[in-house]
Amino acid sequence: PAVKLYRLLRFDTLQLALSPIDFNEIQRIAHNQRAEFHQFWTDYERLRNWVADLIAAGVAEGKFIECDQQETAGLLLNFDEGAQKRTRLHTDEGDRVAEAIRVAEQVAVIAVRGLLKRPSEIARISGQAAQFDDAAMIIPGRPTPRTGR
Repeated sequence: PAVKLYRLLRFDTLQLALSPIDFNEIQRIAHNQRAEFHQFWTDYERLRNWVADLIAAGVAEGKFIECDQQETAGLLLNFDEGAQKRTRLHTDEGDRVAEAIRVAEQVAVIAVRGLLKRPSEIARISGQAAQFDDAAMIIPGRPTPRTGR
């Protein structure tokens, strides 16, 4: 569960950071117009439950600390939603992409390390996650590990 959670948080942060629209603005509008944004909240709840399930699995395996899994899942998503603001200051697209990748990696490291009973395991977990180039699914023109193009 630790590697899956790491990848999910890294991917979500990167996706939000590279979006042309600030997610926090969408969320504010959705909050004020709940009926019109019903599907948004359904999808968001599904994502939060997925994160909570990964946390619960880590706790059950004895790898993660005991915590309120739903509350922690919500806080981790709030962390990656806030982190995307770091990239909005870049006007150069190349700088923005590099910053987004760096920030996404930091969010994943900080979040997962904070849940680990043995924080020193983060190097192994980030190493395993590094085998997957999740950024290739988001960044146009980035070569994928399978095809090399």
